[in-house]
Formats: sequence, structure tokens, C-alpha cells
Amino acid sequence: TSDEQFTIYPNPVSELVRIESASTIQEVRIRNLLGQMVLRFRGSNIESVDVSDVPKGILILEIITRTGFGVQRIVKK
Repeated sequence: TSDEQFTIYPNPVSELVRIESASTIQEVRIRNLLGQMVLRFRGSNIESVDVSDVPKGILILEIITRTGFGVQRIVKK
């Protein structure tokens, strides 16, 4: 389901974006506004993602857990 609740900070972000969730985060995909995947992280309990190498602009975070997924928009500065 797409009703997972996440807290993402800081936003805008320059280096490390932190993700808080009641569910264990298994994968984070980062896409640009064209839908192209620019980063992908897989793990057993992801709590932060380094976006320092990602170009500046608006990004879409797709956050996948065992029970569902969520989508959040962030600004890379």
C-alpha cells in the first residue's frame, strides 16, 4: 500500500537525508523529475541516504518497506 508514513529531514538537503519510519525501510530509490533513477539503496534498515553526488534540484524519494511504500519530494541544494 502507499499509505506508509515517513519523516524526512532536512529538506532542502545538501548531503545526508534522514528517513524515519515505523516500518523497516528496505529500499530507497531517488529519481529526478524526468523519472530517471539517480540513486538506489538496498539494505535491512535504511535510516539515511547520502545525496551529496546527486545534481541539485527537485528529487523524488521512493521508500519501500516490507508492508508498503511511500513517495516524498525533496529539494537538493
